[in-house]
Amino acid sequence: MATFIIYAIRWAVTLTLLYSLYRLLLQRETFHRVNRSVLLAILVVSPLLPLVPLHTDEPTAMDAVLTRIEEPLMSLSTDANNADATLATSENAVSGLWVRYLAYIYIIGIAAALAVYMFRLLTLMRVIRRSRRISHPIVPKDVHLMLDMRIKQPSSWMHWIFIGPIDLMQNAETVLRHELAHVRMKHSWDVILCDLTCHLLWCLPFAWMLRQDLVDVHEFQADEAVLQSGVTLEDYEHLLVRKAVQTQILPIMNTLRRGAVKKRFAMMYRGRSSRWSRLKLLYLLPVIGVALAMNAKTVNEPVSLHVVTDDSGRIVGFSSEGEPSADLPLEFPVGYIYIDDREATREEAINYKSLDIVSYEIIHQPDGEGTAKWSYKDKQGILVFHLRR
Repeated sequence: MATFIIYAIRWAVTLTLLYSLYRLLLQRETFHRVNRSVLLAILVVSPLLPLVPLHTDEPTAMDAVLTRIEEPLMSLSTDANNADATLATSENAVSGLWVRYLAYIYIIGIAAALAVYMFRLLTLMRVIRRSRRISHPIVPKDVHLMLDMRIKQPSSWMHWIFIGPIDLMQNAETVLRHELAHVRMKHSWDVILCDLTCHLLWCLPFAWMLRQDLVDVHEFQADEAVLQSGVTLEDYEHLLVRKAVQTQILPIMNTLRRGAVKKRFAMMYRGRSSRWSRLKLLYLLPVIGVALAMNAKTVNEPVSLHVVTDDSGRIVGFSSEGEPSADLPLEFPVGYIYIDDREATREEAINYKSLDIVSYEIIHQPDGEGTAKWSYKDKQGILVFHLRR
């Protein structure tokens, strides 16, 4: 769980970076297909970039922040008594407890969001079962047109279109052309992907803003398809105004009134964006590079030391040069070095020529998650020198 939370933080920061520049540069452009592709690319790329195995010797700003919250998060994987004892003895006990509580709230929020989403899907299935399939000249056979007496707002999901009796009699052709545009462009798949992101990052406002922008683009595309079919702009505007006061069945469905009507009217009257505006897409290249660098993880280069002894076999120091003695072929491929409880540099350990060193030990848990005592660095390996008291 702790590993997932650290990953989710990197995912959230990456999505925020990519989406913020989209909103700044592309949101108001009229090439809707391109905007839809960019938003979908952000949804797909943002969770993948933190998984790229990019390493750096110098810690990044994000790595420095995550390191501070990693210890209380990793303690979630230990038993409760050990975790509480660890946090009670740490210098940042209070902040560590807050991190743990926030982590619990985040996990509970994910469970609640997914539960609500599943309930909406079950409600949608009930709507499908209670509706009656009908036919219409402009609706192809592979699309299911469903009539339900309770439906006041025409809507669609996957290959189902839902319509009420009033719209079937008064606005059937215009309404159906709008919903058919959603079905043909497979907008429901976009919404499913976006909803999954929003539920896993439910506390990130930018995820919900991206969802609304994607829904707006869907409506711009459907509006454009209706107007290109021969429906007059004035008649279509009147229909949208009438539908704007009606309630939507389920947020997971595409409906005629979805999105801000005022914004849709403005987009209908706006002139086409110039082809040169597409050059703004080039912003993705440096931003992806920044995101990769930002998600780079600090990894200490393994150190290989061996014991240096005198003629009597007594340890007098440690060295990374030359060959270890035949009777003590001890090498230590580790990532971190400690002298007692203090972390030391490689140079300090190599040059530590002192008879005060009475013993040493290697702490390495490659298959575990490490322990809080060593700030979870023992997963990579620690060489500990114990000094004479």
